[in-house]
Amino acid sequence: KTSHCLIVQADSFVVNSSLWKDEFLEFDYIGGPWPNKIEINSNLTLHLEKNPVGNGGFSMRSRKLVETTAKINFDSLNFPMKAEDVLICYFLYKKMINSGIRFAPPELAAQFSMENIENLYGQNKNSVFGFHGKHLRDFFLKYNLGELLNYKGIKEGIENTNYFIETDKGKFILTIYEKRINTKDLPFFIGLM
Repeated sequence: KTSHCLIVQADSFVVNSSLWKDEFLEFDYIGGPWPNKIEINSNLTLHLEKNPVGNGGFSMRSRKLVETTAKINFDSLNFPMKAEDVLICYFLYKKMINSGIRFAPPELAAQFSMENIENLYGQNKNSVFGFHGKHLRDFFLKYNLGELLNYKGIKEGIENTNYFIETDKGKFILTIYEKRINTKDLPFFIGLM
């Protein structure tokens, strides 16, 4: 039997194995920290001041946490989101604490993993053991737009997902054309740029 399991989703990886700390094993849940507030949509904002530790894409969980969550009937939960990391670390946070689950402090979680580029708790891609969100990093390496410094979602627009992007080589707008756009229309949209 093992004491912990490492969760590594398809868009996650170990950045630097030499940054492993045995201290990570002192907690039941450790994942990259989230900002204090995340706006999911206009009707749902998560206020994460009580527990900013939660990203599950690259996380480590103890046997105790796994056994505790195995007892929950997730199908019966009535929350506006069903993402397991948000359920465990936000909606069910008090229940987890009352069950004796220990979440890593955000400063240590920032050394374990990162999900965003907001330099939470001083983290950067060179200071963390793991990373979640490989797709964004690959995008910038592929198109040689430079090192990602900052990004912000653009709320306007309903057909695509858009971001203001700042790299060490300049400022850009990233538009992710989603499946609802017909690929034969892409040349028209690219021509507008």
